Amino acid sequence: MTDVKEMMKRLEEVQDQIAERSLVLVADDGSTEEVLVRIGRPYLFPGSDEYIWAYEIVGGGIQEGRFGAGEDSVGALVMCLQFIGTRVHVLRDRFGGRLNWPGNPDDPDCGFPRFPKQTRKD
Repeated sequence: MTDVKEMMKRLEEVQDQIAERSLVLVADDGSTEEVLVRIGRPYLFPGSDEYIWAYEIVGGGIQEGRFGAGEDSVGALVMCLQFIGTRVHVLRDRFGGRLNWPGNPDDPDCGFPRFPKQTRKD
């Protein structure tokens, strides 16, 4: 069981950072804290034909990492960016809209794409 936990932790770590975006979290008293979104280079998972992606969001009391897989490195990056956009949107809601991207403070996704909305087909 320890091996699985260690592997999961390793997968969630951004090992070869290729991009970073700085966000700002505004506290109730008006002070600000930097929140960094870091994206790792997708890599071919050993023994598989899928590419693993990872990102982390750290700062302002937030510390989380996520990972997933895509069919190729481009698909992995697109999926990673969509996961970040969705997660940032949720975090922004949690903080009452006080998590912002200085490049466009009114953007609820802080400049990241989100997954397209799915319409239900009955």
